Amino acid sequence: MIGIDIGSQYIKVCKVVNANKKNISVYSTLENVSKMDNQQKQMAIRNLMNKINIEKDNAFLAVGGSDIINRDVVLSKLEANSKDFKNAIIRKLKDSISENIDSMYTAYAVTRDISDKEICVLFSAVQQQKVKDIISLLDNFNDINVVGITMEALAVANAFIEFGPEYKKSESIILLNIGKTITNLVVLNKEKIIFIKDFDFGGQNITGDIANVYLVPERLAEEIKIRTDLREKINFNMKNILKRSVSSLIDTVFRTIEYCTTRQLILSVDRIIITGGASVTEGLDIFIGETLGINTERWDPLMNNNIVGYSDKNYGPFISVALGLALEKKGGI
Repeated sequence: MIGIDIGSQYIKVCKVVNANKKNISVYSTLENVSKMDNQQKQMAIRNLMNKINIEKDNAFLAVGGSDIINRDVVLSKLEANSKDFKNAIIRKLKDSISENIDSMYTAYAVTRDISDKEICVLFSAVQQQKVKDIISLLDNFNDINVVGITMEALAVANAFIEFGPEYKKSESIILLNIGKTITNLVVLNKEKIIFIKDFDFGGQNITGDIANVYLVPERLAEEIKIRTDLREKINFNMKNILKRSVSSLIDTVFRTIEYCTTRQLILSVDRIIITGGASVTEGLDIFIGETLGINTERWDPLMNNNIVGYSDKNYGPFISVALGLALEKKGGI
């Protein structure tokens, strides 16, 4: 299985070999496609596959965005065991969703038992056209068979459950995959997914504020985020920038914690983990941790002693979705 993550800035391709053995071969690479049309993106995917010697294979893709519907639904076990499971979920959601679910691809998964009589189900829905647009980039690839598509948030969770630190087995964790424009949020309780959400926040928020405050081009602002030498030259104050840029992220995380604890999905959050391209922003982990009072750290999925093989290891945090997709074994949406 190969995972192909088609993001707004980068396309990432990943293949995992011997996932259940001690030494795991991970082959991954990426390319910046932010200024490419679809034909150029197809060429980029082909080049990436050649770079890590991928020939004929099955592929899993991902979809993300704030327009994706994610809801927790409580059902009786009697409803869950019936042939009408999906319709039972939709009936419960009828008053809270204005979109026409019939025009969307849907997926659902049981996340936990509430009692002997009730379960909690995570329901997701995405516009069919959005999925078709992603799949269309592989239309001319006769050697690649698209076997499934899943939510970016679920793919990140797959990668973290497989390659994350040992504490994931005992803690309640908020996992944030922060891309250029979208952040995928996952709440994990002892490796079990209990909540997911995509929202509009990404590295471009921080880049834009740096460019506006320090009157520099956005390309230079991107470099300032990660280079100490440039920040020293302009007497840069990252904390002040993050106060401007990250308020929506902080608010979303806070409301997620409030929701999950109020609904008794978890007792508290033990740790926040950030990954994704924007997670390399200098001081972002510290700022989030200090603001929310929760231990926060970066996670690079390729910094694992069991991983061998060819990878662009300098870009490990960018790879988490593609890595999670490469671990998929089911059909997805």
